[in-house]
Amino acid sequence: MKGSSIDMKERLTDDQLVRCVEDYFWELGRSRPIITPRNYGDSSTALYAQGQREGEWCWINVIEWPPGQRMVNDCPYACSIESRGDALFSAIVVSAIALVTGGKIYDDAGYLCSGHEFSPDEFKEKLLADVGRKYS
Repeated sequence: MKGSSIDMKERLTDDQLVRCVEDYFWELGRSRPIITPRNYGDSSTALYAQGQREGEWCWINVIEWPPGQRMVNDCPYACSIESRGDALFSAIVVSAIALVTGGKIYDDAGYLCSGHEFSPDEFKEKLLADVGRKYS
């Protein structure tokens, strides 16, 4: 599975994550995804977002970094977005969460540009260009 992550200073609740993703899809004129908690891995749960089209799905998983392993010292949490599905759908989810948290985006999955780091505004700018090309 491909994954990208977002730095987080504070942990968002599942309800906050769902609301920010749904609102951002609505803002972009897209149908809101269905987001539900599901079993993820051996002993944890994560949010599963599913869109209206085939291949539109991703996992939303918040992790707490162990001491000494943080990407950024003042960000004890990260939100990982993982998928084998539609990259643009996953990028919209990444952007929605980053715009709320203000955290740096590590686009390791290449949803928009593999291996690059983005501020939330930089990612949004690139995302909007891609959304315009795909859905116009």
